Amino acid sequence: MRKRHLVLSAILALLGSGAFGAAPASAESDPAACAALNDLQPKLEAQVSSINGISSKEREIRENTNDPDEKIASREGQLSQTIDIQNGTADQLRGVADTVENPQVQGVLNNWADALNGFSDALQDRLDNGLGEDPDPQSASWLHATAQRVNLAADAFRATLKSVCAAPPNS
Repeated sequence: MRKRHLVLSAILALLGSGAFGAAPASAESDPAACAALNDLQPKLEAQVSSINGISSKEREIRENTNDPDEKIASREGQLSQTIDIQNGTADQLRGVADTVENPQVQGVLNNWADALNGFSDALQDRLDNGLGEDPDPQSASWLHATAQRVNLAADAFRATLKSVCAAPPNS
């Protein structure tokens, strides 16, 4: 059931970043939200880079299943650590969302957190199904779809950052 829910979430995410609360161009500037989002920007870029790297690595493994056992053991540790980091970041994002008064920013932060948790669930699924076996194509596609959801959430974050940090138009 969890897998179906996340697959549906990933599919909805692929329909467009509007599902993630991307800021409309006419959103008002918000200095407090701008400061909070600017503080999170480096973490966003690091998370997106890490997730894209993991997704690419999993695709590479799927295409080349002659991965030696020691590499599998190393990957298990790396992926487990990544799951913990993603879930910790999601908790931090929800904490920041609770302190920001701008509902648009709250939505974007909560959606980013949901996307990170979804990617963590996809990684856990890969670990549970074994990294040494040829992965189920649906599992591998699910991992890629959840990575795409994180990328869309990141795009929504960037659009919101740009919107709330924009200088108000001259009167």
